[in-house]
Amino acid sequence: MRKAAGWLLVLWAALCLACCAAAESAIVLDMEQVTIAKGKTAKLTATLNDGDNLGKPQKTVWSVGDKTIASVSAGTVTGKGAGMTEVTCTMTWKDGTTLSAKAAVDVYLPVTKVTLDSRLTVNVGDTAALTAEIKPAEARYNTVTWSTSDPSIATVDENGVVTGVAAGKVKITATSDEPVQGKAKPKAVTCSVTVNQGAQSLTMEDSQITIAKGKSQKLVPTVSPDTTSNKKLTWTSSNTKVATVSASGQVTGKGTGSCTITAETTDGTGLKASVNVTVIQAVTGLKVSGGKSKVAVTNGETLALGVTVSPADATNKEVMWSSDNIAVATVDHATGVVTGQSVGTCKITARAMDGSKKTAVYTVIVEPEIPLDAVTFTRSGYFGMYYEFAVTFKNVTKTRAVKYLEFDLKYDYSGKTYTLYSCYSDSDRIGAGSKKKVGWWDNIGYKLSYCTNFRVYLKSVQYADGTWDFFSDNNLIGWFN
Repeated sequence: MRKAAGWLLVLWAALCLACCAAAESAIVLDMEQVTIAKGKTAKLTATLNDGDNLGKPQKTVWSVGDKTIASVSAGTVTGKGAGMTEVTCTMTWKDGTTLSAKAAVDVYLPVTKVTLDSRLTVNVGDTAALTAEIKPAEARYNTVTWSTSDPSIATVDENGVVTGVAAGKVKITATSDEPVQGKAKPKAVTCSVTVNQGAQSLTMEDSQITIAKGKSQKLVPTVSPDTTSNKKLTWTSSNTKVATVSASGQVTGKGTGSCTITAETTDGTGLKASVNVTVIQAVTGLKVSGGKSKVAVTNGETLALGVTVSPADATNKEVMWSSDNIAVATVDHATGVVTGQSVGTCKITARAMDGSKKTAVYTVIVEPEIPLDAVTFTRSGYFGMYYEFAVTFKNVTKTRAVKYLEFDLKYDYSGKTYTLYSCYSDSDRIGAGSKKKVGWWDNIGYKLSYCTNFRVYLKSVQYADGTWDFFSDNNLIGWFN
């Protein structure tokens, strides 16, 4: 019994000590730490646990450890500068009892502004990075959260990388991660993003062209797809001394040679297409050789025509020849050699092969193979011992005057064939279509009057230009009995 009573005494003493400890007075602050931005305030509330029944304190004093960091008034803490300090609440009673409580204060520099590029353009399927800048740089919360106003047009990831989804316009916003209180909103900034349909291919209508020096030709590019938002191109020449190119793709030849003209998209896709350009010195004129555009050729014979090409340094001096009437005369397309096919007139044209369309035209007259024709045959009568036999000839050439003629008169007598020779020279010349008489005189004594089967052959002709035609015996131009 006595032993149990001892234990009870010990237990009662312990309970008394616990009650005395629990009953001690203390000041309790509603926050152990206050975190505020510079320039902002926070309210601390002090509560007295009046275990000692001290009653209302005579005085309550609030103080701050570092006044450059924070100030306090009646429990309202105001941030002054970045840093850590503490706020103390001290209560004093008339009997001299003093109690205090402390709270840590963390003051940070707030975000005053978030900056961002105001505009951005990106192509569908491409990406572009935005960078948000926090001001001041020393602000504690220096990160942002990204968002898009329409993810069907463009998305943005946590790093500010924008991806174009479909053509259109959208707003991308960067919002400061700094915590705010009450109805305040965090600092934010918005970028207007235009999403374009980028070019997917760039091609040229021609891979190579040839133009004349001083001439121009516009290149025709195709940008695909048709819905491409920006089809503008930049043009460059690899050698501006050979050819230049305008902003619209107009190529102008500057000097003979070759260069490359390149077009490039300006929508950021970097697509390129090129055209090989050859600049030539074009033919500016063709002239008939010798200055004579009207020439004659004997039927069945050939005549070489020629042209003079201007300028002398023309890149391509080749010409192609053609006849407008191959029944009258044909011409070798490459050489210009004309062959008479039948009596008549036609046009022979030389055309430049460099694309300049320059031409030179000859009028070609195809003359008969035998340039004379017998018009009349006459026996003039007896003159002493002579008997005149004469033939009047017509010059049937259209372009040439006859200067000198040689004839043979053949006849049959007593079963044999005999030949008389005659020539004719006319200082006035026999013009085209004119008539002259050539005769033979019988100085054997009426011999011709007993002959039969008179045949006149043309042996040779000399023309006014000094050229000759020679004929074989079968060139019969007249006959009678």
